[in-house]
Amino acid sequence: MKKIRIIPRLDIKGPNVIKGIHLEGLRVVGKPIELAKKYYEQGADEILYMDVVASLYDRESILEIIKETTSKGVFIPITVGGGVRKLEDIKNILRAGADKVAINTAAVKNPEFIRQAAEKFGSQCIVGSIEAKKKEIGWEIYIENGREKTGIDAIEWAKKLVELGAGELLVTSIDKEGTEEGYEYDLIEKIVSEVSVPVIACGGAGKVQDIENCLKRTKCDAVSMASVLHYNSESVENIKNYLDKKNFPVRLNYKTEDIIPSEKNKKMISIIDYELGNLFSVTKGFEKLGCSVKIINKPPEIINADFLVLPGVGAFSEGMNNLKEKNLIEPIKKYVNSGKPFLGICLGAQLLLSESEEFGKHLGLDIIQGKVVQFRIPKKEEKNYRIPHIGWNSILKNKKNVLLENIQDNSEFYFVHSFYLVPEDKKNILAKTDYYGEEFCSILNKGNVYGVQFHPEKSGEIGLKILNNFLRLKEKLEAYYGLPSEVKFCKKCVISNQRPNTTVEFKSGKDEKKMTTGFNEQGVCSGCVYSEIKDKTINWEERERELKKLCDKFRSSDGSYDCIIPGSGGKDSGFTAHVLKYKYNMHPLTVTWAPHKYTDIGFKNFQSWIHSGFDNILFTPNGKVHRLLTRLAFTNLLNPFQPFVIGQKIIGPRFASMYNIKLVFYGENPAEYGGKIESNFKPTMDLDFFSEPDIEKIKLGGVYVKDLIEKYSVSRSELQPYLPPRKEDLKGIEVHYLGYYLKWDPQEIYYYSSKHTGFEPNVERTEGSYSKYSGIDDQIDPFHYYTTLIKFGLGRASYDAAQEIRNKKITREEGVALVNKFDQEFPKKYFKSFLEYIGISEEEFWETVDKFRSPHLWKKENGVWKLRNVISN
Repeated sequence: MKKIRIIPRLDIKGPNVIKGIHLEGLRVVGKPIELAKKYYEQGADEILYMDVVASLYDRESILEIIKETTSKGVFIPITVGGGVRKLEDIKNILRAGADKVAINTAAVKNPEFIRQAAEKFGSQCIVGSIEAKKKEIGWEIYIENGREKTGIDAIEWAKKLVELGAGELLVTSIDKEGTEEGYEYDLIEKIVSEVSVPVIACGGAGKVQDIENCLKRTKCDAVSMASVLHYNSESVENIKNYLDKKNFPVRLNYKTEDIIPSEKNKKMISIIDYELGNLFSVTKGFEKLGCSVKIINKPPEIINADFLVLPGVGAFSEGMNNLKEKNLIEPIKKYVNSGKPFLGICLGAQLLLSESEEFGKHLGLDIIQGKVVQFRIPKKEEKNYRIPHIGWNSILKNKKNVLLENIQDNSEFYFVHSFYLVPEDKKNILAKTDYYGEEFCSILNKGNVYGVQFHPEKSGEIGLKILNNFLRLKEKLEAYYGLPSEVKFCKKCVISNQRPNTTVEFKSGKDEKKMTTGFNEQGVCSGCVYSEIKDKTINWEERERELKKLCDKFRSSDGSYDCIIPGSGGKDSGFTAHVLKYKYNMHPLTVTWAPHKYTDIGFKNFQSWIHSGFDNILFTPNGKVHRLLTRLAFTNLLNPFQPFVIGQKIIGPRFASMYNIKLVFYGENPAEYGGKIESNFKPTMDLDFFSEPDIEKIKLGGVYVKDLIEKYSVSRSELQPYLPPRKEDLKGIEVHYLGYYLKWDPQEIYYYSSKHTGFEPNVERTEGSYSKYSGIDDQIDPFHYYTTLIKFGLGRASYDAAQEIRNKKITREEGVALVNKFDQEFPKKYFKSFLEYIGISEEEFWETVDKFRSPHLWKKENGVWKLRNVISN
């Protein structure tokens, strides 16, 4: 919830804070830095500096006071008014450490100045300052610190300021100012009711009840006061506690433990100077933490930085134009692709996205895909809704991250913006904030790149915690899919700890976290551990006796089908069918879920399998639906093989149920290659892999069945082949792994199938591997393993070499060489066929692929993606 702001006003004349009555009779009440620090420690939400004689004497603004305020550890927003006459003044004030500028005299003399300032710096930092006196009817605008009449009606001028682009109004009653008799409630209430921007009430507070009355009567967004604080009638803390008891939303949790500079924080922070941004405040924030800071604006400096920050106060188009003019866009992208920590603040965060609608459509850096859109006033909130969103608001964490360590939900930060972040991929949302019931992304994250919509350097100690956490991001790149953040390779084979375990495919969604191959204390993967068990512990003669006993139990006496064997005619299904029929005297019915697109050799092997002595049912799913699901699986999950895998897993049990055949055989247990070791000691497949009673839980291509029917015009009957059977339909059916009973060796199985079922290898090796007999049935299969490489850093060669090392066909040294030579090879042969099949362009293919590259696995150097970790001996 957005909080009401309590804003001490400090009127400046030279080096002093002064106070008068009706803006006259000014007397010294203290020093600006001392008072600002005092009010900050009491919990002030902002500081308002007004140079009350700057316009009168044409004197420059109070830049040194602004700088010193931040230098002394005042980490809250500063608004500065007085003497602001040209765009250069605004630029200098913001660069000195202020967040907003209040403009009165210059705006009255040249109204277009407000529009020009808003377009260059953004409406959110342009405050229309109104100084008004009551007249017989209404109120009149005064300028030159209340010295000159203008004849302008205050209410009409307030509306005009907003129309010109002012993002906030500071309304000061000259009649009430310094009197301590209460605010000019009618004036403030009238202006609040006529404009949609936040309004700060100023002038007249003498006691805390005056502030309460102002908030009740006027519905203003913030209250500013001077005398009541300067003369110690009240403190900011007492005012807030009083208002809290009266149920006004105020920021109370401003006292946090002070962050003590750490030796670990002695790092160089590079802040990009593109002439838009609160450079000084960001600098002081990092220096407070013990860092060294360098302001940079040249391409080599950006590329060579260790920690890079893009601050920003201004308009989106102006920011992009400045980056372009300074030739900083490509260096920023190159830095980001290096994997080093990057932080965008406010406008700097918005520039990370693809485009913005601020003052027209403008392209952004496109580092994170998404848009920057404007807050829009809902009709039901028309009277109360305020744009820009200015003030303190809380965040709600969307997921755990180093940047948010020791940051509690509902921690409050300072926001000042009219436009907000809408990332295309919701997993890039690290935290959200509610504004009048509408949630928006307040912290953005993709890998090493972070963007915060608020100003941490202006959010007190809690904001400094965000900056402190940013310093800890070095070498902490985000790992997608719940993968281990540190990549480790098995000491015996070539598999890494990124290898995903087999999952229930029809429950896979976009944000699914993967379970991965386990490693023991010696750094050996579970696949190699089980391989040792296969070689040294398992009694395979006893296992074969178990197989014979199982076959005796289910074997038909009349020659009717007694087992189902799913397969495509590859080496594994060829071996399974042949050995069960001709060695163990079973009567198998083979069933095939058709590949997406047969390869020539794949279809030839399928025919050879059938003609070697097997009955077969070939099920070919609806081509239109299968292409749709394959495309969705690719775009949503980067897993184009998923529809086939689902079909392959459920076709055996489904046909067993249809034909009343109680035994189903698959080949090896996938857990043998890196799943949970205990899974290998169970002969049957877990029922969850091919059965689900609740259709509402089923996802195909990452989309719930209900949504597929409603959004993609697919009928329930068209999806039926992909829907797993219910458990009651599978009563009495057992699904077994032949690899539990017979020692599974892929190369030996290849030799067997070549001899007995006519299986032939390809004439050329499989792209992405050195093998000629792996993954040769389906034109889509190479993209299954290529997408595995993208998501998990492991390609086909890694899987093939790991098996052959375990089966002692090759050495680990040979396996490492093969992986480094073939694993990252792109499958060119069927690329055009794949694109045509799922109906996407080559550009769309690469856009999708690159979205799924986990930052902890990949980096981009000179436009080329490279794995951060490659295996070596």
